[in-house]
Amino acid sequence: MMTLDISFDKASDCAGDERQEEHNYVARLQTGDVRAFEQLFEVYVPRLYRFVSRTMGVSDILDVEDVLQETMLAALRTLDRFRGDCSLFTWLCAIARHKVQDHIRRQQRLRNRISSEPLDDLRETTGCVSDVGGRVAQQQALEQALGTLPEDYRAVLVGKYIEGFTVSELARVMARSEKSVESLLTRARSALRERLVDARTD
Repeated sequence: MMTLDISFDKASDCAGDERQEEHNYVARLQTGDVRAFEQLFEVYVPRLYRFVSRTMGVSDILDVEDVLQETMLAALRTLDRFRGDCSLFTWLCAIARHKVQDHIRRQQRLRNRISSEPLDDLRETTGCVSDVGGRVAQQQALEQALGTLPEDYRAVLVGKYIEGFTVSELARVMARSEKSVESLLTRARSALRERLVDARTD
């Protein structure tokens, strides 16, 4: 029993140390520490790129990089608003999701001016999933199915299963209640499962 209590105390101390370390790091960013900014781009940007790419559900690198750049600029402009009530990465993802939504709305307005055809008609297909074997094909099928889902479905699935966010963290990123996030996760998983089944039967 004593061992369990000690282990728990150590885990709590570790979590507390990590929060304090991040708090100190953000303070360095807020004071313009050059090395802190270098670390921001070395450590956080690659993960954020992955989050943005998969949330957008597109393969256009330029679009992803544009959104990523907008996210980082917005984060740097509003860094003084970071209060530490969530992790820095969670805060960055919340900004990124707003930028993704802005990008999607801009693209929608542009499409509406150019053509009345639905977006799905403009997406290229990569062929029949059932014709390709192995883990690479499964990953491709998953990425392709994910890309066909609505943005909020993509965001919640990427956040939960790729970035490892808790429901509480997802609620912050998506500006929803935890109950709403849980409901969204259920619907998103069901929709993804249907897409994968449809792909296998095509």
